[in-house]
Amino acid sequence: MDGSDLDIICEVDLRFEEDFLDEIMFSKLIPYKNKATVENIILNNEKCIVINFMLEEFLIEIFGQAKPTTQQNAYLHMIAEYKILLEKGEDFKQKIIELKKKGIKTELAFGMLLNLENPYEDLLNLK
Repeated sequence: MDGSDLDIICEVDLRFEEDFLDEIMFSKLIPYKNKATVENIILNNEKCIVINFMLEEFLIEIFGQAKPTTQQNAYLHMIAEYKILLEKGEDFKQKIIELKKKGIKTELAFGMLLNLENPYEDLLNLK
């Protein structure tokens, strides 16, 4: 889909961040290392690493955090979004797709349609 990216989440021991970066950057995954951006961020008081790059014409984002991937928000958002799509049906799904085509991130699109105040947090609290 135009404007979409591929998110890869990883469990990374950030005490060895340089080793992780070396492994990613010197693999054949990123053919043009000088075009990759690396950012350290703090998310929920936890250090994270984000690597963005283009692979041919497709944007790739690698997100690393020092906990199992199934406990990371990106994974938990995906599970919550899947359940909502099953519950709300095809019309809702098409509305999400239309918003994403306009460049709106997935969590924000869900937030807009569900009237969530803080979609990144609120999606995690939906039952």
